[in-house]
Amino acid sequence: MARFNEINLAISLLCTALKTTTVLHPIRHYPFLLLLPALGLTFLTNLALSALFSTASPVTIPALDIDGGHVRVFQYPSYLPFMSLPLLFGWVLLMSVLKRLAEMTNCLALCIWYFTKHKLSLLLPSKRVLRVPLRFHLGSIFKLSLLHLLFYPLRLMTQQLTVSLRRRPQHSHFTRCFSCLAQPCLSLYHNFLRYISVQSFVHVSLWGEPLLLASK
Repeated sequence: MARFNEINLAISLLCTALKTTTVLHPIRHYPFLLLLPALGLTFLTNLALSALFSTASPVTIPALDIDGGHVRVFQYPSYLPFMSLPLLFGWVLLMSVLKRLAEMTNCLALCIWYFTKHKLSLLLPSKRVLRVPLRFHLGSIFKLSLLHLLFYPLRLMTQQLTVSLRRRPQHSHFTRCFSCLAQPCLSLYHNFLRYISVQSFVHVSLWGEPLLLASK
């Protein structure tokens, strides 16, 4: 019976994937359009980093084991790490924004298809699907990208901790003791971190709610 349920679930997943591919077919070129600004941002970031690393100046320093007692080296300015790290962070954030923009577009397209009565004869309004996230949901996209970038490693660790504690025998004294010690981390996950998810885009697409309200 369990094997039959697994086969039935696999067949339903395949059918859902086929329907999703059919629905998203009119906007199949959209990821390639997002690839152009991603490549442009990558090129500009590399140019900025190359300009920063080309600001080194030759300096003569004493060297006792070399003939002449001096050697010329290139010395970088002390502010270089403080300038390069924001550039890298901004590049990663903008890449995340482009990825969330594609996910928001997919959510909007699937919501339009799901709540349409005549699904087989649906013509997806591709221009509207591409325009609505840019006009109305760009703030939610930026906010989720920033939260995901800052808190995703912590969310992943606390989620794995929660799953591990659930799999252990609940009557064990070690499990109870460790659960008490990890209670702040578990509370942080259940009250905040687990809501940082792309699934909130479904409510944002349907009702136009703010991101933090739609996450809950």
